[in-house]
Amino acid sequence: MMKKSTLLLMAACLMVLSSFAQQPPQRSKVVFKLQVHDTTIYVGDTLLINATAKTQDTVFTHPDFSLTIRPEYLGTFTGKTFSAVKPGWGYILANYNGLMDQCRINVLDTIVSKDTIAPDHDNPDCLVAIMRILPKDTIVTTGSVIQYKAQILKDSVWTDTPVTWSLKGHDLIGTISSDGKLTVARTGISFVVAKGNSGKIMSRVIAIKALPADTTGLNTIHILRVLPNGKILPGQTIKEGGKFTLGGLPTPLNFLNGAKIYFPVGSLHEDITLQVKMPTFAKVDSTGTNISFGRKRKILSGITFEVYVNNQHVTPYYFDTPLNVTVPFKRGLIKNMDIDINKLSVFFAKDSLTLDTLGLTNIVLDTASNQIYANVAHFSNLAIAESNEVLSVKEISAPSSVLFYPNPVDQSMTINLENTKAASIVISNLLGQTVLTRPVTASQIMIDLSRLGTGMYQLQVLDSNKQLLSIGKLLKK
Repeated sequence: MMKKSTLLLMAACLMVLSSFAQQPPQRSKVVFKLQVHDTTIYVGDTLLINATAKTQDTVFTHPDFSLTIRPEYLGTFTGKTFSAVKPGWGYILANYNGLMDQCRINVLDTIVSKDTIAPDHDNPDCLVAIMRILPKDTIVTTGSVIQYKAQILKDSVWTDTPVTWSLKGHDLIGTISSDGKLTVARTGISFVVAKGNSGKIMSRVIAIKALPADTTGLNTIHILRVLPNGKILPGQTIKEGGKFTLGGLPTPLNFLNGAKIYFPVGSLHEDITLQVKMPTFAKVDSTGTNISFGRKRKILSGITFEVYVNNQHVTPYYFDTPLNVTVPFKRGLIKNMDIDINKLSVFFAKDSLTLDTLGLTNIVLDTASNQIYANVAHFSNLAIAESNEVLSVKEISAPSSVLFYPNPVDQSMTINLENTKAASIVISNLLGQTVLTRPVTASQIMIDLSRLGTGMYQLQVLDSNKQLLSIGKLLKK
């Protein structure tokens, strides 16, 4: 028989082994993270979804994870690429060996630049309301009558909804009735506003004179979209008097979708090719999905327009009449960059990230649709960044109807004062000294500036009470 001491020792050993058997094996903690954050894209856009999985010692840059979208009607997945099909709020859900991560996604209708959306955060499958206004951002001729309507999206169906209609602007282009019928009486820019229980939304209206019956003399603009890898997407051709809306750009350039350019008749004296691309000062991260523009000047977004004439790159390219440009921005980035949305403005930007407004007039910030409008004298790099002065507070301020071009100027400058109460033009130097004063005798006047020295000047438009109507900078070559 075994001794009692031996039996006790064996029992103790068995107890120790049993305690080890009950403890799970130690393993490194795995952290799974999507590389795509809360984002907004348009119907027809694609979004590449990347993720990382890592332990304390190892990083798996391309883990094998599955993806789903809630609600399902928002779009489909092809591998790791999401294709947006219908507008609405939802969530992209990722699963890696039982580890979960998610990001919110906002899919906008390509008809509208920004819908008013009220998601139910407790139930992502429930879409409370999306509102849109039709038509959205349109160009009309004087004498036209346009019927507007507001709709909400519920259960994937657009239905008309009652709203209160109003017209905003400095010099209103006409009147709008209680049922949304706009009567256009004069040229200019105004905003149709629909306010209902689901929120408020705006639509910009550019009123122009009727195009000439013979359009054969109008110049042609061939527009190309260029990806970061140099690939050129199919182009579009329009003529003066037409509008181009940028769309269909994949990630990471989808932030440019919704940008618009209007070419007034008389803006060109030759045919041009326009390339639209990501600006050179933008940086794409290693995942190829996120773009940053630098925090030094709090640049929120940017876009480059390159003009070619007879296959020759011309920069900057000056227009005979300024263009009207609309650039969208993502509200979600504003909080992350500590930007005051009411101080956003549009600038010309150089590769060194120096910003300038020379050649930009009638800048309007529309915080309801997350867009900035401006008249642009030439094309190069455009950037949306925080300004030192407030351009708009809650309500949109209408653009002035004053246009002056060319800028920079060599000999003479044309000033368009249609639909204004201008009485005089005052030009002063940077010391504040008046160097030229001209009375306003017509809606469009030409001023001889050949005697002015080279440098920067300030142009002011005053009414009969010497109240300031418009102010801008001009450069004398």
